[in-house]
Amino acid sequence: MTDRQGKVTFSLFNQSENDFNGHTSIGARNGKTIWAPLGSYSPSAKGSSKLLLPDESSVDHIESQAHAILYAYLDIVMAVPFPAALCYGPELQLTCNQMFTELAGINDNFVDSSALTFSDVVSCHESEFELSEAVTNCMTRGMPVVTDNLLAFVYNTKREDELSHKSESYFTWKMVPIMEENGDVSGVFITVTETTDTVLYERRMQVLKELYDATASALILPVFFVQSVSVLHNHCAEDVALFGLYVYENSRSKTLLHRCGFGLVDFPERVAFDPNPALFEQTILDTSSSAVYIKSDADGFRNYIQYDPTRGWSDEIRQLVFLPVMRDNKSVVGVAVIGLNPRRSFDEPYELFLELLGRQLATGIDNLKHIEEASAKLNWEVAMNMREKEELEVLLMEKTKQLKVSENRFTSMAQILPAGLFLGSPEGEIVWANDAWYKLAAYPKDNNPSFWIKSVHPGDRTLVRDSWRRVMQGHTVQCEFRWANKRGDPSNFERWCSSTTSVEIDPETEKILYITGVLTDITERKRAEALQRQRADEAVERRRQQEYFIDAISHEMRNPLSAIIQSCDVVSQKVDTVIKNIAAKYGENQKLEKDELTESAECLSTIQLCTSHMLRIIGDTINLSKMESGLFPINPKPCKPVEVAREVLKMYENEFKNLSITFDLEIGENYKMLGLEVVKMDSRRVMQVLINLVSNSIKILTSTENKHILIRVDASVVKPALCQNSTSFYFPQKRNCLTRFSSLSSSPSKSVPLTSSASSAALTALSVNTQSVAAIDSVLPRVKSYASLAASRSSSVSSSTGVTQDPLMVEDRTSIYIMFSVKDSGPGMDEEQLSTAFQRFTSHFTPRTHVNYGGTGLGLFICRKLVENQGGEITAESKKDEGSEFAFYIKAGRCNTNSNTESEGSGDERSLISGSVDGKPLATFDISQKKILIVEDNVINQKLLERQLKNTGFKTIVANHGQEALDIILSGIKPDCCVMDCEMPVMDGFSAVRKIRELENDGKVESRLPIIALSANARQVHFDRMFEAGSDRYITKPFNFSHLIEVVKELLQSTSSPCLR
Repeated sequence: MTDRQGKVTFSLFNQSENDFNGHTSIGARNGKTIWAPLGSYSPSAKGSSKLLLPDESSVDHIESQAHAILYAYLDIVMAVPFPAALCYGPELQLTCNQMFTELAGINDNFVDSSALTFSDVVSCHESEFELSEAVTNCMTRGMPVVTDNLLAFVYNTKREDELSHKSESYFTWKMVPIMEENGDVSGVFITVTETTDTVLYERRMQVLKELYDATASALILPVFFVQSVSVLHNHCAEDVALFGLYVYENSRSKTLLHRCGFGLVDFPERVAFDPNPALFEQTILDTSSSAVYIKSDADGFRNYIQYDPTRGWSDEIRQLVFLPVMRDNKSVVGVAVIGLNPRRSFDEPYELFLELLGRQLATGIDNLKHIEEASAKLNWEVAMNMREKEELEVLLMEKTKQLKVSENRFTSMAQILPAGLFLGSPEGEIVWANDAWYKLAAYPKDNNPSFWIKSVHPGDRTLVRDSWRRVMQGHTVQCEFRWANKRGDPSNFERWCSSTTSVEIDPETEKILYITGVLTDITERKRAEALQRQRADEAVERRRQQEYFIDAISHEMRNPLSAIIQSCDVVSQKVDTVIKNIAAKYGENQKLEKDELTESAECLSTIQLCTSHMLRIIGDTINLSKMESGLFPINPKPCKPVEVAREVLKMYENEFKNLSITFDLEIGENYKMLGLEVVKMDSRRVMQVLINLVSNSIKILTSTENKHILIRVDASVVKPALCQNSTSFYFPQKRNCLTRFSSLSSSPSKSVPLTSSASSAALTALSVNTQSVAAIDSVLPRVKSYASLAASRSSSVSSSTGVTQDPLMVEDRTSIYIMFSVKDSGPGMDEEQLSTAFQRFTSHFTPRTHVNYGGTGLGLFICRKLVENQGGEITAESKKDEGSEFAFYIKAGRCNTNSNTESEGSGDERSLISGSVDGKPLATFDISQKKILIVEDNVINQKLLERQLKNTGFKTIVANHGQEALDIILSGIKPDCCVMDCEMPVMDGFSAVRKIRELENDGKVESRLPIIALSANARQVHFDRMFEAGSDRYITKPFNFSHLIEVVKELLQSTSSPCLR
């Protein structure tokens, strides 16, 4: 290193000088200052750390080198947090940091006396030869050199009690050559990393492994002791300088015996309790009792220690450890006296090594002790067994005689039993069998017993083999199988037997001795079961054919009935129009013609009533068939309960008008208070119930003077209950206890027990109006008598009734109970009639009712099932000559008000009867410009539809099947709506709708065509199939033509909006 004038001095100095013109003063020698460029090291970072530089003898050489390289390596030497040095020049002058000086044992006096070279430093190092060779190789080859785990004895400044002793340490030296621009090596950069912990860990683990390998083959304790001492003496001289092992005489003894060791002299052979023990014995006893090691200065036990200069580092032992030899369960089996390494501190790894050594010794000693004890016990047992054997041989001879007598007795009994008995071997051979077994199996006695399986029916051989395997696993197996028919046997019926088989196991060896079994002939029983099964299958098939026949007849009757009803509607309208025109034009002068037309209109009304009655019968039959087949699924969807009730009343407007029946729809106060508009329920099923009840009321009111029907809708946040009126009954859903609604009616009334369906016998006879039952998938209404109940139940306590709210009745906040009632002013029912109202076919048990009103007796039974399937209950309340009231509730889910409109008009909530969109009246438009495509194969229905649509004002286009409809659309004609039958030749409605939607998706048809599906089939699977194909509405035949017109108008109104399903 040079100053600005090229003058150089080198020395060991402290970093504490001032900066000068981009350089810093780093020391002085012989009155000359040493300068170094700023940044070559950091005084603030290094503090008072020392820098060793070469002396003046290498000045010329250094000046000839690139100063930048020197400064860079000097920066590294001072910056790294581990020992590092720089050797530069031909003599390898040494520059190093403070940590390297401590490692190399360099002190200030030694450095100041003369310049240091690498050779000066390593000349007194324990690994001088390895380091000299490494630096030579680095210089000559110009390649980095790494020497691993070189031994070095370093003063441990942290151990004040051992300052005069060097500590055994290991280091890895890494040497990197410093290259000149011309490729010459001008120096070496050296770093040192300590690896003492790794070397000691591997050395100690190797000792434990060798100890385990050496002692694993020992079968007696003396051999174990010899092998343990050999391993510790030969392979652990550094860490175990002295060893002595004291072991308890046995598991119950308190005396410790010296078993093996080395390095001890004049030691006691036995250590036991003594009132005045020597220090050595006392320390051993204390270690054994406390199970904790004791470390002690060796000076107190010097008379026991034998100095061995050839062992370890030839140093005298300075510390002893009395180590408890114990297993993991803290059970002490002895004490080991160990001399510690004089060149290492007794740190945590050293302590862990000795603990593992003690456990390994304890494990081996304990295991061999158990082996010796077990061997002694076994010898004693062998001697006792030999003695018992002689006694048993005498008993065996006596028992053999008794067994022979017993065997003869058993054989005689087995031969006369009617059941087949056998003994089999584990290999599957029949060892013995009685005569009954051979008779059942039809197996000759002189045949090979291994082939008996061939007598089993081929179809059951796998079963028999599997049963045999299970028996071999120790199970008792029962099975039934067939035997093969005998050759030449003309009988075609199989021979059956029942087999119970178990295994006999040797209790000592647990091996299978025999397979024992019993066979019983069950041929006659199997014949009887087969005959019974055949008859049951025939009955099921007859029932299936009967139901199919009913469905087919009902389906076929709908088409002509639809034509009849629609024709009657047209004629009736025409007659009414003519009567009105005559009356308006001629007044009473044309009374004869008017009377004749009026009589004709009455005949048409009779025809309409008869066809409606036929439809109800068909609907009841189909619904009962669907219900018994489990085809009435409940599909809750968002809908408006009040709109459902309005739809039902709207359906019967014509009948109400013809029969002069007045009607009302009432909304309960609690319903209004809850602010309900949309709930989640199955509107189709609820509407079916309402239609049944309204239809029954209409039939009863035909013969009364005061004709009025009231539908009421209400709601409750808790489950309604019949609790106050003891005469009110209901039908619970699979419950034994009776819950009661509070006052179902404002007027006194008689009750109906709910264990039987309740309604008037007259109502019972009345069946459902299938005109809407099958075609309806919407929502419904509720009864007047529920208003007070709902209001009282919604609040905490009903002050008017005194009924407190039952906490068990409170539902979660997502549930709501929607309640409906249908009340009429008919003749009412007595208690006997109410008791059977909700049972199936009850009209047949009340002849008067059946004669007066007709019906199948299924309507109220179907209502009951539909309500119960929706988590609700239905009641009937009536008083003779004062009318009847039917009330029910269903469990529904709450819906967000702001999303109800979309929910009703989209998704899977498919309204089959609707004359409005989102509850709002449809806007009027010019229907004369709208073209309706009629796709119908039945000519009568086709003409009726065409006539009615034209009378309404629409233009019509007719197609006989689906393919014609496609051809019309592809020809460029653009209908505004399509009414399509489902069952047609050539191409049915399902395929046609799907094809039309495909054309729309492909862009071959510009706008989306609204499609209304018509079908005489009202099953859910057909609904789903048509909607999946792309239909917008599904209406079942027969249908009310006014309803069809409303649906057409609704779809035309929403043509520009997404399809409402």
